Amino acid sequence: RSTYIRTLTMIEQYRSALQVAHEDIMPLHASAARLLADQFRAIPEREFPEQLPPSDWIQFARNSGSLHTVYGSARCHLERVVHLAEIGSKVRCYGAVKPRASIERKIRAYRSGLGGLDLWDLVRFRVVGVETKTACQLGTAIWEMFGPRVVRCRNYYTRPRKGWEDPYRAMHFVLNLGRSDVQTFVELQILTLARDAVGLIDHSVNFKHTVSYCNTRHERWLQGVSYAAN
Repeated sequence: RSTYIRTLTMIEQYRSALQVAHEDIMPLHASAARLLADQFRAIPEREFPEQLPPSDWIQFARNSGSLHTVYGSARCHLERVVHLAEIGSKVRCYGAVKPRASIERKIRAYRSGLGGLDLWDLVRFRVVGVETKTACQLGTAIWEMFGPRVVRCRNYYTRPRKGWEDPYRAMHFVLNLGRSDVQTFVELQILTLARDAVGLIDHSVNFKHTVSYCNTRHERWLQGVSYAAN
């Protein structure tokens, strides 16, 4: 907790300094975005295959015991990646099984024709590196270790979600860690400590939309903090 509070304090101090020194920080962020894209260009992307997961995906999603077994196995795999990358002291790995209420909402939406059956993140992890260099090393290590088991990779450093003005930067992997006859998927997000810290204060507003901005000043401040984090 103290590490994240300290990180957010540093980011806010940097945002404030940038605001004092520059009338518009967008050009600065554009420059940072180009540098980040160059740094992460070696991390290839892979799109989801056309073939969908097995028909018993819903049944598996409702099996809490199986999900926690996959979680334990996946955590061992990821800890091995961190160890092999020889950057364990600079990395934090944490994860969880998707809450049952969230799973049921996805299933209801799918059966009602309101969305696709997106259960790739039933078991999900974040691996957080202090620096961008560490995050890049981790992305490379994941490709080297899992290769054919990488079902999907999105590199938001080279292809941001909503264009270059979108400040979110990370790498999202979906890995198939099951056997040939039993597919089990794990979502893995790799990001820096600064980006993970900012996510604590803007995720519910910008992505989940479960919390509203207090006002336009709050919205501009959050955007400035997110740009400063990059």
